[in-house]
Amino acid sequence: MKRPRYQHGFFSRHARKKGPSVWVYRWREIGPSGESKMRSLAIGTVKQYPTETLAWKAVEMLRFDINYQTLRPDAVPEKFRQLSEHYQMVELDLEKPSERKGHQTKQLYETYLRTRIVPRWGDYRVREIRAVAVERWLGSLAGDPFIDFSFDPSNRSRSE
Repeated sequence: MKRPRYQHGFFSRHARKKGPSVWVYRWREIGPSGESKMRSLAIGTVKQYPTETLAWKAVEMLRFDINYQTLRPDAVPEKFRQLSEHYQMVELDLEKPSERKGHQTKQLYETYLRTRIVPRWGDYRVREIRAVAVERWLGSLAGDPFIDFSFDPSNRSRSE
């Protein structure tokens, strides 16, 4: 078995037609079948990070994330659907008693995942899902009579 490598990645400075140059961080991402893909991310402008050392500090947490996935590529779900399946298996198992979720809560979560969330987000890579997109999607569901986003403790007596 090959020893996993710690990736440092590298920086390059790219000139723009308009505006200051940008720092671009590049690294390799190893897929589940072992193939590697080159990835890149614009970190910021040279005005934001005047030296390469400051740019390195800006990507420090990103490097931890990249290397965590490199060291354990099979343990990291690629798609949201895989993450959801794992969550359902671990957290929503109706046979296992839970201190955090009641039986009806587990059933409701499973229904929402199966009918609403996974059909919309299942084929997205987990790292591609952005909070703004989820917020917009949730906003589009606000008129749905089957989903109640309001929590009002005074309404509890109606459902009991």
